Amino acid sequence: MKKKQRPLDNLFFNPFIGYTQCMKNKDSEKNNKVYYNPKCSKCRIAKDYLEKNDIQFSLIEYLKVGISKKDIENILKVGNFNILDIIRKNEEEYKEYIKDQKLSESQIIDILCKYPKLLQRPLIFNNKKALIARDEKTLNKIKL
Repeated sequence: MKKKQRPLDNLFFNPFIGYTQCMKNKDSEKNNKVYYNPKCSKCRIAKDYLEKNDIQFSLIEYLKVGISKKDIENILKVGNFNILDIIRKNEEEYKEYIKDQKLSESQIIDILCKYPKLLQRPLIFNNKKALIARDEKTLNKIKL
């Protein structure tokens, strides 16, 4: 028996902006989370790819709702990433707060939480994989 979705099941609480709707497909607990920026063409391509291949996913508009330290730590662990692998290095905040600094991973994670636009995108994450899906070859790894 499928659990009926209640009206508030698709809301995410962010202490800075309040409740935000998170776009979800049914059974989203089993899905991929896509850290998504609707203005990014690679994010839109990834979303289209997932839809065309009937891969369930949840869109997380991280620029609106942020990203938690716990989520970043999980992404690093599951994706076997170094913290700098998931950072956008052309952003001003990277140049100002991270580049040429001697920072711990924890300090960089704190900066990433404060400035979520530093997160590489699209980043697709589930309990088994974390991928920076910037090309079709990487998107194909989602199906494996």
